[in-house]
Amino acid sequence: MRGIGTFRLFFQQLQRLAIRLALLKEKSECPHSLLPVTLLLVVAGPAAAEARAERTLSPYFLVQGEEATGTFPLSSTHVTVEISGVVADVRVEQTYVNEGSEPINARYVFPASTRAAVHGMRMRVGEEVVVAKIREREVARQEFEEAKGTGKTTSLLDEERPNVFTMNVSNIMPADRVEVELNYTELLVPTERTYSFVYPAVVGPRYGSVPEDTAPATECWIKSPYLPQGDPPSATFDIELTLSAGLPVAETRSPSHEVASSWDGSTRVHVRLADPSDFGGDRDFVWDYRLAGMEIEAGLLLQRGETENYFLLVLQPPAVVGGGDLPAREYVFVLDVSGSMDGFPLETAKAVIADLISGLGQTDRFNVILFAGGSSVLASASVPATPENVAQFENRRGELERAQADALTQAQEKASKLDGFMVQITQKAGADGKLFGSVTNVDISEALNAQHFDVPKAAIRMPQGPLKQVGDHPVKIALHADVVVTVTVSVLGEQ
Repeated sequence: MRGIGTFRLFFQQLQRLAIRLALLKEKSECPHSLLPVTLLLVVAGPAAAEARAERTLSPYFLVQGEEATGTFPLSSTHVTVEISGVVADVRVEQTYVNEGSEPINARYVFPASTRAAVHGMRMRVGEEVVVAKIREREVARQEFEEAKGTGKTTSLLDEERPNVFTMNVSNIMPADRVEVELNYTELLVPTERTYSFVYPAVVGPRYGSVPEDTAPATECWIKSPYLPQGDPPSATFDIELTLSAGLPVAETRSPSHEVASSWDGSTRVHVRLADPSDFGGDRDFVWDYRLAGMEIEAGLLLQRGETENYFLLVLQPPAVVGGGDLPAREYVFVLDVSGSMDGFPLETAKAVIADLISGLGQTDRFNVILFAGGSSVLASASVPATPENVAQFENRRGELERAQADALTQAQEKASKLDGFMVQITQKAGADGKLFGSVTNVDISEALNAQHFDVPKAAIRMPQGPLKQVGDHPVKIALHADVVVTVTVSVLGEQ
């Protein structure tokens, strides 16, 4: 059940859309001692806008220097996979040996998919191991270069581009045996109700979009050695997989390898290669499974932790959703029919709402709120989406649109007479021009109404508050949501 515990970790790491790890190891004076050194973890900012949903590719070592190519081959790969629900927790253990006569520098590359998150890395060189410590990226690189320059065996794991991790390892001595353990989680997304787990066992050719001599450092990882088609692999390969689906499993199969399966009930299955010696690593390992049942299914996976407990809920949708399977729904549409929406915007909004309403079922209910200067609803409560109620909506909408058009025309006619108008208001004031009281929107409304302009006090905008000084003051009046005019309020002082 190890994979369930990493479910939480997986989603935490999905929020960290770029992860940088760095490793630093010093050479021990005692050849038989285990020396814990440092793993340097750097979390980058959200750079996933450029990420592509590529599939995970096979990890490999790229030896620096053409003369050393072929002296650092892969010896063995063992993969352990725990699938809990839809989350695969993968542990990759690989062994490499320096078969040359000189120390070498190499780069370990792991091109993960954008649905994968690396959460652990461990490396052993001879009798020494690498362990972890958090560092900033530049600090990690500086420590790596300093250790490398003194002849110490060092390693630095970095991210070349979103989810492509490269680890530089320096000063690997002749006959040194390098063991790498990589841990990552990956989200499995079904296609036509089939879940597929793929472990890329083969390093194939990769291609870049820029010429090699002008390629940036972030693209140089693709220049990798690869196994030509038809050549048998020199390394051993083994994989074992355990699925805890949480729901009954209907079918499992591997289109790439012959596998042996053992079941623990209907929801859990253990899979391994039927014959690991049968060149299992010369092609990618693919394993598919389908869940049982054509209706809605739900399953629950539980795990107890030291301080917290975890659960994973798995929901499987039905194969086909019929009309009778949908519950009754209620929709409330809000439509702006003010003058600012006139023309193409309003016609488009009306067409969209009409199309949505026409697609509602007989058990669905809907209502429409129309607003401009005020608001209006189709009905006091949502009504069934019957043809009669849809027709009522069309009629009601037309009535309100006509009313709004009339209100806009009246406001525009009033604005043509009122814009730039001056109204005088007399208030008691001191010798310095300050009013003993103030002029409010009520006073201005009354003064305009006395001049035969029907202007309610709510239409008068005074964001700075009442007027408290003798003089001429521009004041805005909103006659309509789309019609605003400016009048001059002349305040006269009275001793």
